[in-house]
Amino acid sequence: MSSNSAATNQKDVLVIGAGPGNLALAQILRKHDIPFQIFERDDKIDPRRQGWSFALIEALHELPPLISDDLGDIHTTSVNHNIGVNKDTMTIVQAASGQIMAVLGNRLPDEPGHLIRGDRQRLREYFSQHLDLQVGKIFSHYEEDAEGVTAFFTDGTSARGCMLVGGDGLRSKVREQLLAGYTEPDAAKLEPSQWIPIFGQCELSREQFEPIHDFSSAGILAAGPTIRYMIGPREIQADRSSASYYWAGAYASQGETQSEWAAEAEWVQNATRQELFDRSKKLTENFAPFLTKIIDYTGVEGMLTRPPRFIEYVSPRQLPRGRVTLLGDAVHTMVPFRGQGANTAIRDACDLGRLLIKAGGVPQAPEDLLQEYASNILPRGREMVLSSRASGQQLQGVLAATKGRVDTFVGAGSPPSGVIPLAGAHA
Repeated sequence: MSSNSAATNQKDVLVIGAGPGNLALAQILRKHDIPFQIFERDDKIDPRRQGWSFALIEALHELPPLISDDLGDIHTTSVNHNIGVNKDTMTIVQAASGQIMAVLGNRLPDEPGHLIRGDRQRLREYFSQHLDLQVGKIFSHYEEDAEGVTAFFTDGTSARGCMLVGGDGLRSKVREQLLAGYTEPDAAKLEPSQWIPIFGQCELSREQFEPIHDFSSAGILAAGPTIRYMIGPREIQADRSSASYYWAGAYASQGETQSEWAAEAEWVQNATRQELFDRSKKLTENFAPFLTKIIDYTGVEGMLTRPPRFIEYVSPRQLPRGRVTLLGDAVHTMVPFRGQGANTAIRDACDLGRLLIKAGGVPQAPEDLLQEYASNILPRGREMVLSSRASGQQLQGVLAATKGRVDTFVGAGSPPSGVIPLAGAHA
């Protein structure tokens, strides 16, 4: 536990932040009796800040052997769990024509290519089980010495451990300190993305949501020359009477510089619901009708004001040697077009967890172990950030992102006739 004065001779792993990767790491450590403390700055997490749901694909196969069975079945976190659907499916289509380009998932849990589209809040609750998550702990700084590392918080408390993992997100304070004055150029530089997101959410009746769900149970991804668009379920009532859905559109700024991109993102941040609705209608006016009816269902009142911005952070090529390391968005922040943000964070946790398990816990001098960890995650993180960017830049990039993850590829397929148009629109 944290205290007003740092404890001595601690063997704990200090975990800063409680995102999916850090929670997964905590569960790995818990199963293998490796002592740790985990700290979260917020008292309550709003899942909309980071998106409503995310797909578990590669991480779904790496993580389960490393965590305890007492967490239960991870499939209970699926957006389709309430209705007993056990084959989550994501479908990629061309925005204008509606042609099916690729299908991800559509596999049973024991089949290769299986995925879970997990509700973010359910996943958070799943990974938080049996953890002493210390909330309201705003990280200030750390001090490292030959015997260990001490984390300090703004409430005046501190915690002592043998190593510290900074998984405190995009604007990581741990990264800021770790890479301060680092010799690698731009090692800690955040870059605004050219892509500007807009979000909406709505409640749909059975006749409204079933055509979408029957077409693709866990979500639809649409790609056009300058826009990426997704429709996905958050929760479906067990009797299928209604469902909560969201949609997200990201359009490419026509500005030529990062400052122009940032200015356009600022406009979206300050826009009214009506302005966001009008912009969304204009951006999707040439889309296949079955993709845009949900915007009408959403209406002005369902637009999300002050949507999160897309920021990128390309992993450095190495991390300083010591007792402090990084995980997840703190070390690689990507646009969501490849669906790899949470997957990569959880894979980071698996990599670090396996090394600690192999070592029998945290070594008294963990520097070599953390350098090996960094050598595993940094190249992957760089590749994921850059390939996610490429997925935004061209349609072929979107399709390339499905390599090794695709159930079906259809070069000129079409949505089922029953999907166009959606039935039952009402104000």
